[in-house]
Amino acid sequence: MVAVNNNEQKYKSPGFLLSTGGFLAGNLAAGLAVNIPNRTINMAIAKKLVKLNENLSKDELTLLSDGVKTLLDKSGLAAKGVSFIEYTRDSAKQVADLLRINAPKILPYRLKELLIRGPLNMLEVGKNAFFAPKGNKIVIPTGGKFSLAYFHEIGHAMNANFSTVGKILQKMRPLTMLVLPIALLSLLKTKKAEGEQPQGIWDKTTTFIKNHAGKLTFAAFLPVLVEEGLASIKGQKLAKSILSPELLAKVSKNNKLAYLTYLGLALASALGVALAVKIKDKIAHRKPIEDKATVKA
Repeated sequence: MVAVNNNEQKYKSPGFLLSTGGFLAGNLAAGLAVNIPNRTINMAIAKKLVKLNENLSKDELTLLSDGVKTLLDKSGLAAKGVSFIEYTRDSAKQVADLLRINAPKILPYRLKELLIRGPLNMLEVGKNAFFAPKGNKIVIPTGGKFSLAYFHEIGHAMNANFSTVGKILQKMRPLTMLVLPIALLSLLKTKKAEGEQPQGIWDKTTTFIKNHAGKLTFAAFLPVLVEEGLASIKGQKLAKSILSPELLAKVSKNNKLAYLTYLGLALASALGVALAVKIKDKIAHRKPIEDKATVKA
């Protein structure tokens, strides 16, 4: 296809084969850029988190369990209606319902059901805990597992109940869903030729998204990264008032390791999308036509 810019310069778009090949190559690169770190670095971090929690003594588990319950009253969260739910067979349906009502409303039912399986599976094996803003519940695995994370979840509850900024950030978490449309639009959009200017609002908007795809992808994760950081800071500050320095250090290490998984995903996604766009553009891009003769589309 041939297009004409305002300066009468004509530009030729790449053919179907080049465009398709560029899209597939870029998509493959993005998948590798995200999956390789996730299967190596994040898996290593996850193993350290599990080991850190599994190596707690019975006395430490008791102190942590009693401590978080004390903090519900001390922090004022109990007065706000915040409480714990221990995940068991009897509470499984209640927990699943909490995950459903906290999932973005825009998602279709089947996708919601697919998304809640991950957290539920992690709870079943004692490797997850979470705070549900809608319902004001902190869900924890049975038997005191993953207890170093409880203070972080209290921090999420503090954000939801005592912080306007924290509450806004929690509501902005679904922005991470923009990563897929950003990536798809950037890969489907053909790169402009050197010197070619976008025409019209849609062309200018999509060109901007394409040219800043990596940065926009990382920006989509910023509400999550900031809110997660605030939750750890607030939870740890409360923990400091009741835990020994040794146990507090373990809570701090747990929070830092967990945060690295969020940061790693954000960075890998941003770099993956940026790399995908670069590869696609290298293979398929628009070119100026030097010959001024009329060329039919």
